[in-house]
Amino acid sequence: RTHLFAGLVNYRTETIGETLATMRRSVGHSLTRGTGLWYFLLAGNTTFHDQQIMADIAHMKVICDKAIQHNRAPAAEVAVFADEASMHLYDTKHPMAAALGIQLLDELARAGAPYDLYLLEDIANAALPDYRVYVFPNAFRQDATLHAAIKRKVRRNGATVLWTYAPGFAGTDGGDVARMAELTGIQIDCLPKGIPAGSLNEMKRHPITSGLTTPPACAFSLAPAFTVVDKRATVLARNKACAGLAVREFPAWRSVYSLLAPDRELLLGVYRYAGVHVYCDTFDTVGASRDYLMIHTASAGPKTLRLPQKCDVTEQISGKVVGKGIDTIHETLPKGETRIYRLAH
Repeated sequence: RTHLFAGLVNYRTETIGETLATMRRSVGHSLTRGTGLWYFLLAGNTTFHDQQIMADIAHMKVICDKAIQHNRAPAAEVAVFADEASMHLYDTKHPMAAALGIQLLDELARAGAPYDLYLLEDIANAALPDYRVYVFPNAFRQDATLHAAIKRKVRRNGATVLWTYAPGFAGTDGGDVARMAELTGIQIDCLPKGIPAGSLNEMKRHPITSGLTTPPACAFSLAPAFTVVDKRATVLARNKACAGLAVREFPAWRSVYSLLAPDRELLLGVYRYAGVHVYCDTFDTVGASRDYLMIHTASAGPKTLRLPQKCDVTEQISGKVVGKGIDTIHETLPKGETRIYRLAH
């Protein structure tokens, strides 16, 4: 909803500048996802009834028409697999559900690298590309066929897998940590009474924790909770109640377990550990396809965008040629600004 929307709602843009930046972010999202885009009128014609808005939409249309000639294939090295069926197994009003759902999407968007989002069943699709990082935020249910498909896909090519909370635990038997170990490769024990709110205040220095400014923390109690008991795993964060963040390395893959929902800092650390190309480490929203890169700033200040290879860069909204044969973009931007770059290889 733009700043022109007059209804009583809990979200809308506040100014013409925020409206334009948000619309441009939507265009950047489409160009870096290879998707379509349309604008939907709310409350009659008032939502976009402004000459500056319509002129900007016309300008974006020209950019999008030209983009059809270019490569908008995804550039993500990270895949996230959400499981709708597992949502029947827990209280979707619990704070943990939000942390593994809508809040995680925000953390992923600002972790510095693009990601592709799938349903969990897609892991068995033979056409699924290979990724450096696989994220399973809520793969909680018992399903031997699905678990076998997951293991076939992720346990190779040096991939890194990030599991959250209770992978494979829930089932008709009430829950089994042996399934968690079979799926993750890490021995994990259950704490039926759970843990109180707090942080995993004992943190080990490691590439995975390199992006963390503070130890992982949970603002609410969690029951049941789980603790890593595998002596072959490296515990990265813990408190007196549990070991809640750990990694185990295998010859062909690496398994990372996090009791808590990962935030952007932990995701950045996992990306660095896995060798994912990180475009930006200032926790702004970024998206990237083969020929396009978008940033929407969460804070004001200098921004450095690192490209996978040297190319000619043109900022699409202004038409400014940023540079030729460059692999780094330096900009000083205000908060809430959107830039869309065309990358000519």
